[in-house]
Amino acid sequence: MSIRRVAAACLASAFLVAGFTASASERSNGTAEKPIDGRRFVEPEVKPKSAPDAMELKGPSCAAVERDPQRYMKPGETVAVCFDSEAPKSLTGKRGLAASKPESEPKRNPRAASGDGTVWCDDQEDNTIWYTRTELCAVHDHYIVVVNKNGAPIGYADGTVKQEIDTVNTSTHFQEYLYYKLKDAIGDAKSITVEISAACRPGPAECHQGPGPWEGKAPMVPGTSLDGTWLREWTGTTYQRNLELVYTLGVTVDNGIEVGSGEAVWGYNTADEWKVRCDNRVGTQAGCVVPAYTPTFNINWEKYPGANAYIYAAQWKIKTHPGKEGSGEPLHREADFTTAVRNRTKVCDGSFKVQDNFTGMVDDRYIPAEFQCDEYPFAKSKESGGQLKIDSGKECKQYALWPGYTNPAKYSIMEAHAPHGAADCARATMDKRGNEGVGGDLGRFTVSQRLLDDDAYWVHAEYILNE
Repeated sequence: MSIRRVAAACLASAFLVAGFTASASERSNGTAEKPIDGRRFVEPEVKPKSAPDAMELKGPSCAAVERDPQRYMKPGETVAVCFDSEAPKSLTGKRGLAASKPESEPKRNPRAASGDGTVWCDDQEDNTIWYTRTELCAVHDHYIVVVNKNGAPIGYADGTVKQEIDTVNTSTHFQEYLYYKLKDAIGDAKSITVEISAACRPGPAECHQGPGPWEGKAPMVPGTSLDGTWLREWTGTTYQRNLELVYTLGVTVDNGIEVGSGEAVWGYNTADEWKVRCDNRVGTQAGCVVPAYTPTFNINWEKYPGANAYIYAAQWKIKTHPGKEGSGEPLHREADFTTAVRNRTKVCDGSFKVQDNFTGMVDDRYIPAEFQCDEYPFAKSKESGGQLKIDSGKECKQYALWPGYTNPAKYSIMEAHAPHGAADCARATMDKRGNEGVGGDLGRFTVSQRLLDDDAYWVHAEYILNE
Protein backbone atom coordinates (compact mmCIF):
# COMPACT_ATOMS: atom_id res chain seq x y z
CA MET A 1 0.00 0.00 0.00
CA SER A 2 1.38 3.45 -0.95
CA ILE A 3 2.10 6.14 1.59
CA ARG A 4 -0.73 8.23 0.10
CA ARG A 5 -3.22 5.39 0.54
CA VAL A 6 -2.06 4.87 4.13
CA ALA A 7 -2.58 8.58 4.74
CA ALA A 8 -6.04 8.38 3.18
CA ALA A 9 -6.98 5.50 5.47
CA CYS A 10 -5.71 7.42 8.48
CA LEU A 11 -7.66 10.50 7.43
CA ALA A 12 -10.84 8.49 7.00
CA SER A 13 -10.43 7.27 10.57
CA ALA A 14 -9.66 10.79 11.69
CA PHE A 15 -12.99 12.09 10.42
CA LEU A 16 -14.78 9.53 12.60
CA VAL A 17 -12.62 10.17 15.67
CA ALA A 18 -12.80 13.95 15.38
CA GLY A 19 -16.57 13.99 15.06
CA PHE A 20 -16.80 14.75 11.33
CA THR A 21 -19.48 12.09 10.83
CA ALA A 22 -22.88 12.87 12.31
CA SER A 23 -24.38 10.40 14.70
CA ALA A 24 -27.71 8.77 13.89
CA SER A 25 -29.47 11.07 16.35
CA GLU A 26 -27.90 14.17 14.77
CA ARG A 27 -28.94 13.06 11.30
CA SER A 28 -32.48 12.40 12.46
CA ASN A 29 -32.99 15.78 14.10
CA GLY A 30 -31.26 17.81 11.41
CA THR A 31 -28.61 19.35 13.65
CA ALA A 32 -25.56 17.95 11.88
CA GLU A 33 -23.64 20.40 9.71
CA LYS A 34 -23.54 19.60 5.99
CA PRO A 35 -20.29 19.37 4.04
CA ILE A 36 -19.40 22.45 2.02
CA ASP A 37 -17.27 22.20 -1.09
CA GLY A 38 -16.32 24.71 -3.75
CA ARG A 39 -17.58 27.74 -1.82
CA ARG A 40 -15.88 30.86 -0.57
CA PHE A 41 -15.96 31.84 3.09
CA VAL A 42 -18.45 34.61 3.73
CA GLU A 43 -19.08 36.00 7.19
CA PRO A 44 -22.55 34.68 8.11
CA GLU A 45 -25.42 37.11 8.54
CA VAL A 46 -25.93 38.17 12.13
CA LYS A 47 -28.97 36.51 13.66
CA PRO A 48 -30.91 38.69 16.12
CA LYS A 49 -31.86 37.33 19.53
CA SER A 50 -35.17 37.97 21.25
CA ALA A 51 -36.51 38.48 24.76
CA PRO A 52 -40.32 38.05 24.84
CA ASP A 53 -40.59 39.12 28.49
CA ALA A 54 -38.80 42.42 27.90
CA MET A 55 -41.90 44.29 26.73
CA GLU A 56 -43.92 44.15 29.94
CA LEU A 57 -45.65 47.46 30.67
CA LYS A 58 -45.36 48.61 34.26
CA GLY A 59 -48.33 50.33 35.81
CA PRO A 60 -51.64 49.50 37.51
CA SER A 61 -53.57 46.81 35.68
CA CYS A 62 -56.91 47.76 34.22
CA ALA A 63 -58.54 45.14 36.46
CA ALA A 64 -57.15 46.98 39.49
CA VAL A 65 -58.25 50.37 38.14
CA GLU A 66 -61.76 49.12 37.48
CA ARG A 67 -62.01 47.84 41.06
CA ASP A 68 -60.96 51.15 42.61
CA PRO A 69 -60.73 53.88 39.95
CA GLN A 70 -60.64 56.85 42.32
CA ARG A 71 -57.41 55.55 43.85
CA TYR A 72 -55.74 56.23 40.50
CA MET A 73 -57.31 59.60 39.76
CA LYS A 74 -55.43 62.82 40.37
CA PRO A 75 -57.19 65.81 41.99
CA GLY A 76 -59.73 67.29 39.59
CA GLU A 77 -59.92 64.20 37.37
CA THR A 78 -63.21 62.45 36.63
CA VAL A 79 -61.84 59.32 34.92
CA ALA A 80 -58.83 57.04 35.24
CA VAL A 81 -56.70 55.82 32.33
CA CYS A 82 -54.94 52.43 32.32
CA PHE A 83 -52.97 50.22 29.91
CA ASP A 84 -53.14 46.52 29.06
CA SER A 85 -50.82 44.54 26.82
CA GLU A 86 -53.72 42.26 25.90
CA ALA A 87 -57.35 43.00 25.14
CA PRO A 88 -59.07 43.78 28.45
CA LYS A 89 -61.74 41.34 29.61
CA SER A 90 -64.15 44.24 29.90
CA LEU A 91 -63.93 44.66 26.13
CA THR A 92 -65.41 41.19 25.56
CA GLY A 93 -68.82 41.34 23.96
CA LYS A 94 -68.52 45.04 23.15
CA ARG A 95 -68.12 46.55 19.74
CA GLY A 96 -64.59 45.63 18.72
CA LEU A 97 -62.00 48.22 17.95
CA ALA A 98 -61.30 46.71 14.55
CA ALA A 99 -64.93 47.29 13.57
CA SER A 100 -65.04 50.80 14.99
CA LYS A 101 -64.91 53.58 12.40
CA PRO A 102 -64.35 57.28 13.04
CA GLU A 103 -67.46 59.36 12.45
CA SER A 104 -65.58 61.24 9.76
CA GLU A 105 -62.19 60.93 8.12
CA PRO A 106 -59.75 62.24 10.75
CA LYS A 107 -57.64 65.25 9.90
CA ARG A 108 -53.98 64.44 9.90
CA ASN A 109 -52.28 65.99 12.91
CA PRO A 110 -49.77 68.63 11.68
CA ARG A 111 -47.20 67.08 14.05
CA ALA A 112 -47.77 63.61 12.66
CA ALA A 113 -45.01 61.28 11.54
CA SER A 114 -42.90 62.33 8.58
CA GLY A 115 -41.51 58.78 8.33
CA ASP A 116 -43.37 55.63 7.49
CA GLY A 117 -42.85 53.91 10.83
CA THR A 118 -40.59 51.20 9.40
CA VAL A 119 -38.16 49.44 11.74
CA TRP A 120 -35.94 46.44 10.98
CA CYS A 121 -37.88 44.07 13.26
CA ASP A 122 -41.24 44.69 11.55
CA ASP A 123 -41.18 41.13 10.21
CA GLN A 124 -40.36 39.63 13.62
CA GLU A 125 -42.73 38.66 16.43
CA ASP A 126 -44.46 41.63 18.08
CA ASN A 127 -44.34 42.45 21.79
CA THR A 128 -40.79 41.14 21.90
CA ILE A 129 -37.49 42.99 21.98
CA TRP A 130 -35.09 41.94 19.23
CA TYR A 131 -31.40 42.77 19.40
CA THR A 132 -27.98 42.30 17.88
CA ARG A 133 -24.61 43.51 19.17
CA THR A 134 -25.31 47.00 17.80
CA GLU A 135 -29.12 47.29 17.62
CA LEU A 136 -32.28 47.07 19.67
CA CYS A 137 -35.72 46.89 18.06
CA ALA A 138 -39.28 46.36 19.27
CA VAL A 139 -42.87 46.63 18.06
CA HIS A 140 -45.37 46.49 20.88
CA ASP A 141 -49.12 46.89 20.95
CA HIS A 142 -51.25 47.96 23.89
CA TYR A 143 -54.79 48.84 24.85
CA ILE A 144 -55.80 52.08 26.56
CA VAL A 145 -58.90 51.93 28.74
CA VAL A 146 -60.80 54.93 30.13
CA VAL A 147 -62.64 54.10 33.38
CA ASN A 148 -65.21 56.34 35.07
CA LYS A 149 -65.42 56.92 38.81
CA ASN A 150 -67.84 54.02 39.22
CA GLY A 151 -65.36 51.56 37.71
CA ALA A 152 -67.11 51.24 34.35
CA PRO A 153 -64.97 51.35 31.16
CA ILE A 154 -66.26 54.15 28.89
CA GLY A 155 -63.58 54.16 26.22
CA TYR A 156 -61.01 51.93 24.58
CA ALA A 157 -58.08 52.60 22.25
CA ASP A 158 -55.54 50.44 20.45
CA GLY A 159 -52.00 51.82 20.04
CA THR A 160 -48.63 50.67 18.72
CA VAL A 161 -45.12 51.76 19.67
CA LYS A 162 -42.15 51.01 17.41
CA GLN A 163 -38.56 51.55 18.51
CA GLU A 164 -35.18 51.10 16.87
CA ILE A 165 -31.91 51.91 18.64
CA ASP A 166 -28.70 51.94 16.61
CA THR A 167 -25.26 52.08 18.19
CA VAL A 168 -21.85 52.43 16.54
CA ASN A 169 -18.90 50.39 17.78
CA THR A 170 -16.52 53.28 17.05
CA SER A 171 -18.60 56.17 18.39
CA THR A 172 -20.02 57.29 21.73
CA HIS A 173 -23.10 58.66 19.95
CA PHE A 174 -26.16 56.51 19.32
CA GLN A 175 -29.69 57.26 18.21
CA GLU A 176 -33.20 55.95 18.60
CA TYR A 177 -36.15 56.17 16.24
CA LEU A 178 -39.58 56.00 17.93
CA TYR A 179 -42.96 55.78 16.22
CA TYR A 180 -46.40 55.85 17.79
CA LYS A 181 -49.74 55.18 16.11
CA LEU A 182 -53.24 55.36 17.55
CA LYS A 183 -54.76 52.63 15.42
CA ASP A 184 -58.35 52.76 16.60
CA ALA A 185 -60.55 54.00 19.45
CA ILE A 186 -64.12 54.00 20.70
CA GLY A 187 -66.02 56.01 23.29
CA ASP A 188 -64.14 58.52 25.43
CA ALA A 189 -60.76 57.28 24.11
CA LYS A 190 -61.41 58.65 20.62
CA SER A 191 -59.67 61.95 21.36
CA ILE A 192 -56.56 61.87 23.54
CA THR A 193 -53.16 63.46 23.89
CA VAL A 194 -50.00 61.38 23.97
CA GLU A 195 -46.58 62.23 25.34
CA ILE A 196 -43.39 60.21 25.53
CA SER A 197 -40.36 60.64 27.74
CA ALA A 198 -37.24 58.62 28.37
CA ALA A 199 -34.54 58.45 31.01
CA CYS A 200 -30.99 57.49 30.11
CA ARG A 201 -29.52 56.47 33.42
CA PRO A 202 -27.34 57.20 35.34
CA GLY A 203 -28.25 60.65 34.00
CA PRO A 204 -26.78 63.70 32.24
CA ALA A 205 -23.37 63.30 33.89
CA GLU A 206 -22.82 60.13 31.83
CA CYS A 207 -25.56 60.15 29.19
CA HIS A 208 -26.49 63.30 27.32
CA GLN A 209 -29.93 62.99 25.76
CA GLY A 210 -31.36 65.40 23.20
CA PRO A 211 -35.01 66.40 22.74
CA GLY A 212 -37.58 63.63 22.35
CA PRO A 213 -39.36 62.50 19.18
CA TRP A 214 -42.00 65.15 19.82
CA GLU A 215 -42.43 67.80 22.47
CA GLY A 216 -45.14 67.79 25.10
CA LYS A 217 -48.65 66.40 24.74
CA ALA A 218 -49.64 65.72 21.15
CA PRO A 219 -53.36 65.43 20.32
CA MET A 220 -54.27 62.25 18.45
CA VAL A 221 -57.35 60.69 16.90
CA PRO A 222 -57.67 57.20 15.38
CA GLY A 223 -55.45 56.66 12.36
CA THR A 224 -52.86 59.31 13.19
CA SER A 225 -49.22 58.73 14.08
CA LEU A 226 -46.18 60.49 15.46
CA ASP A 227 -42.49 59.79 15.14
CA GLY A 228 -39.08 61.26 15.75
CA THR A 229 -35.56 60.60 16.94
CA TRP A 230 -33.61 60.75 20.17
CA LEU A 231 -29.90 61.46 19.97
CA ARG A 232 -27.79 60.28 22.89
CA GLU A 233 -24.11 60.42 23.80
CA TRP A 234 -21.97 58.75 26.41
CA THR A 235 -20.16 61.65 28.03
CA GLY A 236 -17.85 59.56 30.19
CA THR A 237 -14.13 59.48 29.43
CA THR A 238 -12.78 56.43 31.25
CA TYR A 239 -13.47 52.70 31.46
CA GLN A 240 -17.08 51.77 30.64
CA ARG A 241 -20.63 52.58 31.58
CA ASN A 242 -23.98 50.81 31.20
CA LEU A 243 -26.60 53.28 29.99
CA GLU A 244 -30.04 52.10 31.09
CA LEU A 245 -33.09 53.20 29.08
CA VAL A 246 -36.50 53.65 30.71
CA TYR A 247 -39.59 54.96 28.89
CA THR A 248 -42.86 56.54 30.04
CA LEU A 249 -45.92 56.80 27.78
CA GLY A 250 -48.50 59.24 29.10
CA VAL A 251 -52.10 59.51 27.87
CA THR A 252 -54.55 62.29 28.80
CA VAL A 253 -58.30 62.45 28.18
CA ASP A 254 -59.92 65.91 28.14
CA ASN A 255 -63.00 66.08 25.95
CA GLY A 256 -64.73 68.89 27.79
CA ILE A 257 -66.74 66.45 29.89
CA GLU A 258 -64.31 63.87 31.23
CA VAL A 259 -60.76 64.57 32.39
CA GLY A 260 -58.18 61.95 33.32
CA SER A 261 -54.69 60.60 32.71
CA GLY A 262 -52.51 57.54 33.05
CA GLU A 263 -49.09 56.29 32.12
CA ALA A 264 -47.22 53.08 31.31
CA VAL A 265 -43.53 52.47 31.90
CA TRP A 266 -41.15 49.97 30.29
CA GLY A 267 -37.45 49.54 29.69
CA TYR A 268 -34.51 48.58 31.89
CA ASN A 269 -36.74 48.58 34.97
CA THR A 270 -38.51 45.55 33.48
CA ALA A 271 -35.79 43.85 31.39
CA ASP A 272 -31.99 43.89 31.30
CA GLU A 273 -31.96 44.00 27.47
CA TRP A 274 -32.82 47.72 27.48
CA LYS A 275 -29.22 48.71 27.98
CA VAL A 276 -26.39 50.16 25.90
CA ARG A 277 -22.80 49.84 27.06
CA CYS A 278 -20.14 52.34 26.02
CA ASP A 279 -16.42 52.05 26.74
CA ASN A 280 -12.97 53.24 25.75
CA ARG A 281 -11.15 50.07 26.80
CA VAL A 282 -11.06 48.20 23.49
CA GLY A 283 -9.18 49.35 20.39
CA THR A 284 -8.16 52.94 19.68
CA GLN A 285 -11.66 54.47 19.71
CA ALA A 286 -14.47 54.56 22.22
CA GLY A 287 -17.74 52.99 21.14
CA CYS A 288 -21.07 51.50 22.19
CA VAL A 289 -22.72 48.08 21.88
CA VAL A 290 -25.69 46.10 23.20
CA PRO A 291 -24.10 43.90 25.89
CA ALA A 292 -27.07 41.52 26.16
CA TYR A 293 -26.14 40.04 22.76
CA THR A 294 -23.56 37.26 22.68
CA PRO A 295 -21.71 37.51 19.34
CA THR A 296 -20.23 34.64 17.35
CA PHE A 297 -16.59 34.37 16.24
CA ASN A 298 -16.65 32.56 12.89
CA ILE A 299 -13.48 30.70 11.92
CA ASN A 300 -12.42 31.44 8.34
CA TRP A 301 -12.37 27.87 7.05
CA GLU A 302 -11.18 28.95 3.61
CA LYS A 303 -8.01 30.67 4.84
CA TYR A 304 -7.33 28.37 7.79
CA PRO A 305 -8.74 24.91 6.96
CA GLY A 306 -6.55 23.08 9.47
CA ALA A 307 -7.36 25.39 12.38
CA ASN A 308 -11.06 25.26 11.46
CA ALA A 309 -11.05 21.44 11.40
CA TYR A 310 -9.18 21.33 14.71
CA ILE A 311 -11.57 23.64 16.55
CA TYR A 312 -14.56 21.77 15.13
CA ALA A 313 -13.10 18.46 16.33
CA ALA A 314 -12.11 19.83 19.74
CA GLN A 315 -15.56 21.28 20.37
CA TRP A 316 -17.14 17.89 19.76
CA LYS A 317 -14.51 15.83 21.59
CA ILE A 318 -14.39 17.91 24.77
CA LYS A 319 -17.42 16.87 26.80
CA THR A 320 -18.35 20.46 27.68
CA HIS A 321 -18.34 21.50 23.98
CA PRO A 322 -16.73 24.87 24.84
CA GLY A 323 -17.90 27.76 22.69
CA LYS A 324 -20.30 25.66 20.61
CA GLU A 325 -23.73 27.26 20.55
CA GLY A 326 -26.53 24.80 21.12
CA SER A 327 -24.28 22.21 22.76
CA GLY A 328 -22.04 23.98 25.25
CA GLU A 329 -21.48 27.30 26.97
CA PRO A 330 -19.87 30.37 25.39
CA LEU A 331 -16.25 31.31 25.92
CA HIS A 332 -15.45 34.43 27.95
CA ARG A 333 -12.71 36.90 27.19
CA GLU A 334 -9.61 36.90 29.37
CA ALA A 335 -8.37 40.48 29.09
CA ASP A 336 -5.37 40.16 31.39
CA PHE A 337 -2.26 39.69 29.24
CA THR A 338 -0.22 38.01 31.97
CA THR A 339 -2.97 35.48 32.65
CA ALA A 340 -3.30 34.70 28.93
CA VAL A 341 0.46 34.08 28.65
CA ARG A 342 0.31 31.83 31.71
CA ASN A 343 -2.60 29.93 30.14
CA ARG A 344 -0.68 29.31 26.94
CA THR A 345 2.50 28.32 28.77
CA LYS A 346 0.55 25.79 30.81
CA VAL A 347 -1.17 24.11 27.84
CA CYS A 348 1.75 24.32 25.41
CA ASP A 349 4.40 23.30 27.93
CA GLY A 350 7.52 21.21 27.48
CA SER A 351 5.49 18.03 27.08
CA PHE A 352 4.30 19.19 23.66
CA LYS A 353 6.14 17.65 20.72
CA VAL A 354 5.54 18.68 17.12
CA GLN A 355 4.06 15.86 15.05
CA ASP A 356 5.13 16.49 11.44
CA ASN A 357 2.84 14.55 9.12
CA PHE A 358 4.02 16.42 6.01
CA THR A 359 7.76 15.91 5.54
CA GLY A 360 8.27 12.90 3.29
CA MET A 361 4.54 12.64 2.68
CA VAL A 362 3.90 15.54 0.30
CA ASP A 363 5.79 17.81 -2.05
CA ASP A 364 7.90 20.41 -0.24
CA ARG A 365 5.70 23.26 -1.43
CA TYR A 366 2.86 21.94 0.73
CA ILE A 367 4.90 21.65 3.91
CA PRO A 368 4.11 24.47 6.37
CA ALA A 369 7.05 26.81 6.99
CA GLU A 370 6.62 26.33 10.73
CA PHE A 371 4.59 24.21 13.12
CA GLN A 372 3.26 25.57 16.42
CA CYS A 373 1.29 24.41 19.43
CA ASP A 374 -2.31 25.56 19.07
CA GLU A 375 -4.57 25.44 22.13
CA TYR A 376 -8.36 25.41 22.44
CA PRO A 377 -10.18 26.93 24.21
CA PHE A 378 -8.10 30.00 23.43
CA ALA A 379 -5.46 31.21 25.87
CA LYS A 380 -7.29 34.54 25.94
CA SER A 381 -10.45 32.95 27.31
CA LYS A 382 -11.56 32.14 30.85
CA GLU A 383 -12.15 28.56 29.70
CA SER A 384 -8.51 27.99 28.71
CA GLY A 385 -6.97 24.75 29.91
CA GLY A 386 -4.55 26.93 31.85
CA GLN A 387 -7.39 27.86 34.19
CA LEU A 388 -8.53 24.26 34.77
CA LYS A 389 -5.87 23.54 37.39
CA ILE A 390 -4.03 21.13 35.11
CA ASP A 391 -0.35 20.44 35.69
CA SER A 392 0.50 19.98 32.02
CA GLY A 393 -0.98 20.28 28.54
CA LYS A 394 -0.66 16.52 28.16
CA GLU A 395 -3.85 16.34 30.26
CA CYS A 396 -5.74 17.92 27.31
CA LYS A 397 -6.99 16.31 24.10
CA GLN A 398 -4.20 15.85 21.50
CA TYR A 399 -4.45 16.56 17.77
CA ALA A 400 -2.13 16.95 14.79
CA LEU A 401 -2.38 18.55 11.36
CA TRP A 402 -2.45 16.41 8.21
CA PRO A 403 -2.36 17.28 4.50
CA GLY A 404 -5.52 16.73 2.49
CA TYR A 405 -5.61 13.57 0.39
CA THR A 406 -6.57 14.99 -3.04
CA ASN A 407 -5.41 18.53 -2.20
CA PRO A 408 -2.50 18.58 0.26
CA ALA A 409 -2.99 22.34 0.84
CA LYS A 410 -6.48 21.68 2.20
CA TYR A 411 -5.35 20.66 5.68
CA SER A 412 -7.21 18.23 7.90
CA ILE A 413 -6.94 17.20 11.53
CA MET A 414 -6.72 13.90 13.34
CA GLU A 415 -5.78 12.58 16.76
CA ALA A 416 -2.10 12.86 17.56
CA HIS A 417 0.14 9.94 18.44
CA ALA A 418 0.10 11.19 22.03
CA PRO A 419 -2.93 9.92 23.95
CA HIS A 420 -5.85 12.13 24.89
CA GLY A 421 -5.99 13.50 28.41
CA ALA A 422 -9.16 13.77 30.48
CA ALA A 423 -9.19 17.57 30.90
CA ASP A 424 -11.68 19.78 29.03
CA CYS A 425 -9.06 21.34 26.76
CA ALA A 426 -7.14 20.52 23.59
CA ARG A 427 -3.84 21.26 21.87
CA ALA A 428 -2.64 20.48 18.38
CA THR A 429 0.34 20.62 16.05
CA MET A 430 -0.79 23.47 13.77
CA ASP A 431 0.73 25.44 10.93
CA LYS A 432 1.88 28.89 11.98
CA ARG A 433 -0.37 30.59 9.44
CA GLY A 434 -3.48 28.87 10.80
CA ASN A 435 -2.60 29.34 14.46
CA GLU A 436 -1.58 32.99 14.24
CA GLY A 437 -4.21 33.80 11.59
CA VAL A 438 -7.09 32.68 13.78
CA GLY A 439 -5.47 34.47 16.72
CA GLY A 440 -5.29 37.69 14.71
CA ASP A 441 -8.92 37.33 13.63
CA LEU A 442 -9.90 36.80 17.27
CA GLY A 443 -8.15 40.03 18.21
CA ARG A 444 -9.98 41.98 15.50
CA PHE A 445 -13.26 40.33 16.52
CA THR A 446 -12.61 41.41 20.12
CA VAL A 447 -12.28 45.01 19.00
CA SER A 448 -15.23 45.02 16.58
CA GLN A 449 -17.55 43.48 19.17
CA ARG A 450 -16.06 45.52 22.00
CA LEU A 451 -15.52 42.45 24.17
CA LEU A 452 -14.49 43.43 27.67
CA ASP A 453 -13.07 41.11 30.29
CA ASP A 454 -15.43 38.18 30.95
CA ASP A 455 -17.70 39.07 27.99
CA ALA A 456 -19.20 35.96 26.41
CA TYR A 457 -18.87 34.90 22.77
CA TRP A 458 -19.55 31.80 20.71
CA VAL A 459 -17.06 30.14 18.37
CA HIS A 460 -18.29 28.60 15.13
CA ALA A 461 -16.09 26.21 13.15
CA GLU A 462 -17.71 24.91 9.96
CA TYR A 463 -17.84 21.25 9.00
CA ILE A 464 -15.73 21.01 5.84
CA LEU A 465 -14.87 17.67 4.22
CA ASN A 466 -11.18 18.25 3.57
CA GLU A 467 -9.99 15.58 1.15
